[in-house]
This record gives sequence, structure tokens and C-alpha cells, in this order.
Amino acid sequence: MAVCTGIQFEIYLDMVLLYNVCSIGQHYSNLLYEIRLPCMQISYYPLAVSEKGFIPTLEFLARLPGVRSICEIGGGANPALSLDFVRQHNLEYSVLDICQQELDKASEGYHKICADITDENLTFPCRYDLVFSQMVGEHIQSARKFHYNVFRMLSDTGIAFHFFPTLYTFPFVVNWLTPERLSRAVLDLIAPRDKYRKAKFRAYYDWCFGPTDGNIRRLENIGYQVQQYIGFFGHGYYEEYRPVQWIHEREIDLLLKHPNPYLTSYTFLILSRGQNGSVLTGHENDLHALLRRSI
Repeated sequence: MAVCTGIQFEIYLDMVLLYNVCSIGQHYSNLLYEIRLPCMQISYYPLAVSEKGFIPTLEFLARLPGVRSICEIGGGANPALSLDFVRQHNLEYSVLDICQQELDKASEGYHKICADITDENLTFPCRYDLVFSQMVGEHIQSARKFHYNVFRMLSDTGIAFHFFPTLYTFPFVVNWLTPERLSRAVLDLIAPRDKYRKAKFRAYYDWCFGPTDGNIRRLENIGYQVQQYIGFFGHGYYEEYRPVQWIHEREIDLLLKHPNPYLTSYTFLILSRGQNGSVLTGHENDLHALLRRSI
């Protein structure tokens, strides 16, 4: 009963937000398109594209001409790119994580770096053509320090690619506000996992938003050019509750027709160091063709 009450409140909250800001959000999205630089693109897709499209997108970026050195932030026990892929494409692939214990769980073939990505005195062995993270951004206590250090790590034409959940989707708001011990117990109940390979870490959700004007400004103030800001609508937490899932799917349909950056659930964010192009420049249409194939 408590679960259903929370779900009903989430749907009520989303509909209230939609009623009050949907028309503003539509204008807001158009405004973002009007003021963006030529190489910046904001787009929206359903959840399935993020679920099916992350690894293909990552591999697409890793195969771009000019990409040789790659660093994964927070890869820990489960690096995203396989050793076979890394060797096949002759890549220099490093995995940086704050926890040596997590790094020790990963295969020995990876180059492992134990460091805090938010350390103001962070040093790194080289500059990278691609720096990426998967479901790490929400666990960063200071997003400004995180993005600044990633900016420093990039080569002149390098890109950063981040995949993270966003506020204000109800399950993530609950995770954000709930004490860690309780949220861990809830996750064990609704989404059991291998706790050795996939540990749960505290979530802060600092700068974890869809393509809002404020987030774009924060990133540009660091020095980034925002090349792709892709928002996804929907999540899988109601799949066991079919009537609620049906309502959630209708909500997603509405959001895809009238996108609002404050109501995304996940985001793909692709950033470059400056305004003179990057390894992605000229390949944007190929990227979106790949994403559309995931629908």
C-alpha cells in the first residue's frame, strides 16, 4: 500500500508539474534551440534508447577518427568497454576510480588509476581523446570539481561523454532525499542485484539535470562547448505494477510531444573543450541515426 501511495503521488506530482510548466517548457526548449551555438544540439528520446543505446554510443565515440586514448571515470569493478574491444581498436584505455577495492575486482588487463576525480590537485599521466562516465554523476558531491577536472583531462579535440539519472523524476527524488540505509533497503527490494559486482553508493545529484538553461550555463562557465544534450523520458521502476506502468507510459508519450528539461529521467551529455570543433564534429547525424535504431 505504501508503494502504491508513493507511485500515485509521483504521477500526481508529474501531472501538476506538466500542467504548470509544460507550455513554458515547450517555449523554453524552443528558446534553447534558438540561442544554441551551431554545434550544439538538444534532443529527447524514450527510455529504451538510453538502455539499449549507451554501449553502442560509447563504442561509436571510441571508434571516431582521432580517438586513441580513453579514460573511464568510476568504472571500478565493471569497465564499460571490453578488453577485446580495446585491443581490437588499438586503444589506450584507463579506468579511474576512487576505490581501490572496486578496481581490484576488474580484470587485470585494464590500466587502473586509483584517484578522486574531484581532487583539486589531481594529476593524470596524459590528456585523453575521450573521457566518459556511466551512472557516476549522481554520486559526485561536487559536480563543478568533477567537470573541471574532466575538462583538464581532455585533449584539444577531445570529448567528454556522461550518462546519468536526472532530477526531478520521482524515484530519483526519493533516492536523493531518503537516508542512505533506507534507500539501500528499498533498492534491494525493487531491484535486486549482485552486491559484489554492483555496489550501491550514496547519491547527491549535483548538476544532475536535463538540458536546462542553468546547467548549460554552468558547463559553459567551466569552458566547455555543449555538443549534445540528450534527455530521456521514463524509467523502469513501475514495471511490476502494470496499471501504474500504463499510466507512466502515457505520461512519457505526452512528454515526448511536449518535452520539458526538468522532467527527464536520464541524460547523455557530450562536451568538448572549446568552440573549434572536436572528434565528434561532422559525425552528429551518424550518432542520432544510431540512437534512432535503438527505439
